[in-house]
Parts: sequence; C-alpha cells; structure tokens
Amino acid sequence: MNHFVELVTFKSKPDFTPDEVIAAAEGVNVFLKEQQGFISRTLGRAEDGTWHDILFWESQDHLTNAMQAAATCPHCAALFGVIDAGHDNMALFPSQLAFSR
Repeated sequence: MNHFVELVTFKSKPDFTPDEVIAAAEGVNVFLKEQQGFISRTLGRAEDGTWHDILFWESQDHLTNAMQAAATCPHCAALFGVIDAGHDNMALFPSQLAFSR
C-alpha cells in the first residue's frame, strides 16, 4: 500500500533556538494523534539550518482533511509562528516505494 507524503522544508525565524522549534513541533503531535489517517512523522535539521518535517498519511484525503483542521489548531499556529516566511516550502506527493524493517 502506497501512502501519501507531506514534506515541509523551512528555516526558523532568527530569534528562535532549535530547542524552541522542536518544542513547537512537539505541540503539533497532540493535533496529529487525533487526525484520522496519520501514520508517522520525523523532523530533522540540516547543517545549513533548514528543517525537514516529513509526515506520512494513509491517503491524500486524510492529509487534506488534516490540513483544513490545522487552520484552527493552536498547536499548529505555534509552529507556524516560528517559520521564517519566504524560507518555507511544502511538497505533497504519493509514495512510490516504501520499505521498513
């Protein structure tokens, strides 16, 4: 079964530390646990300071519904508040190959 992937890359605003970004991202997990079709998430930071937030969903419909719900989610707003506008990108696509051990 192929899943749907949400890949968000961003830089944080300069006045936020990596620990503050992680804390804001952890708050979103409260929201994600309630979303139907959510599978998993991983967040990492590259050497250049770019964050990569990768989420896996059972389907595009599940992702779309969650994105609509995120618009009124206070936990999500906290994470959105650390993102440096103009230094963010979102890609949504079906997984073509998945493997796990």
